Amino acid sequence: MSVVLGIIGIVVAAVVLFKLAVVAAPVFVGMQIFIWAMDTGAGPIGGILAGGAAGVTTLVLARVLFANIRLPSVRMTLALGFGIPAAIAGYHVMIGVASLSVPSEAWRIVFASIGGLAAGVSAVLQLFALGEAPMPDPGARGRAPTASGR
Repeated sequence: MSVVLGIIGIVVAAVVLFKLAVVAAPVFVGMQIFIWAMDTGAGPIGGILAGGAAGVTTLVLARVLFANIRLPSVRMTLALGFGIPAAIAGYHVMIGVASLSVPSEAWRIVFASIGGLAAGVSAVLQLFALGEAPMPDPGARGRAPTASGR
């Protein structure tokens, strides 16, 4: 029974992890700003506000940059900036879930490595999917519609 529950737990953690993989870097930035704000005397409310603002700003700025910049080197740098923290977070989530049901340390590391790699790839693919959205035609705004619809 514990093996079945362990597999269900791993699958659920993986699904949640893949859905949230792209926010690993903004959460990291937000947590670092929160810690910095707390260390400088901002208090809990100030730390939460500063960390939340930094995390949201990081996510929005990265998505806007990724959607509008077409240079492959810049896009890959942004993708790695989101993929690497997602892979690290994925590894740690999967090692925690695997430690509940997998007795072998070697297999825990194997499962966690696969989960981390999958989370990193998922974050990168989510960003590239964002960049694949069709861009509006800049000349279409100035034209008046005609009777034929063109």
